[in-house]
Amino acid sequence: MIKEIQRHSEALAPRFDGYRRRALAIGLIGIAATVFGYLTDHQQFFESYLLGFTYWVCMPVGCLGVLMIHHLGGGRWGFAIRRMLEAGASTMPVMFILGLPILAGMHDLFPWTHTEAVANDEVLTHKLPYLNSTFFIIRYVAYFAIWTAMAMLLTRWSVQQDQTQETWPTRRMQILSGPGIVLLSLLGTFAGTDWLMSLEPHWFSTIFCAIYILGMALMTWAFMTLVGVPLSKHQPLDVLLTNERLRDLGTMMLGFVMLWAYTSFSQLLIIWSGNLPEEITWYYTRL
Repeated sequence: MIKEIQRHSEALAPRFDGYRRRALAIGLIGIAATVFGYLTDHQQFFESYLLGFTYWVCMPVGCLGVLMIHHLGGGRWGFAIRRMLEAGASTMPVMFILGLPILAGMHDLFPWTHTEAVANDEVLTHKLPYLNSTFFIIRYVAYFAIWTAMAMLLTRWSVQQDQTQETWPTRRMQILSGPGIVLLSLLGTFAGTDWLMSLEPHWFSTIFCAIYILGMALMTWAFMTLVGVPLSKHQPLDVLLTNERLRDLGTMMLGFVMLWAYTSFSQLLIIWSGNLPEEITWYYTRL
């Protein structure tokens, strides 16, 4: 299978070279715009950058989660997109580097980084053991270290699976994916708390991070469909990404859209019906 993919990939290389050049040009324009934004208004820059980072980090984390789900449950849909999921999960180190500006701009983003504000706020003082700059950075590094390690192991074993007739690579992927999907969910919960919920350190929600994690999976299904449709027209993926498999991706995407919408509305409904001052701040400041 690997040799077949490599042979067809070499045939498509000239076309992808054009995509790479255009992507490089767009990337350079983006870097220039980023520098301009920082020099113009660094406060707005960090706020916008955090939004972009928390959006795009959903891609590799979501790919890793869906990949683990496939290793646990199987299914033809997963075999058709497994290489794309592995490629997406392998971009984790890139997202780690792209997230470093968030660490540099913590003081502009998070109110709990202001010593004077914490000293005069009982709630922030109570949360200080968790919400402090040093522990925040340690958690950030830990998230990506664990995510990257799991992605690298699954990708390596997947390649070895195609190179041997033995079953041990498959077994290893299944063994890792069981506790791995639980660990991924826990890390996603803490990451959502750190990067998003702590923007409003007085506000709390027991379902917010679940919404964020579901958004990661939803983004993955959407991206796999977006990439899979054009790739289904070329060998060797035209044999794997059949119309039936593409419909499977669409079905999964619809299911996660409904689940994401359900959890999002549930949070809004509970907060709206309670109408408590400590719960409405997240929505009130965003009206």
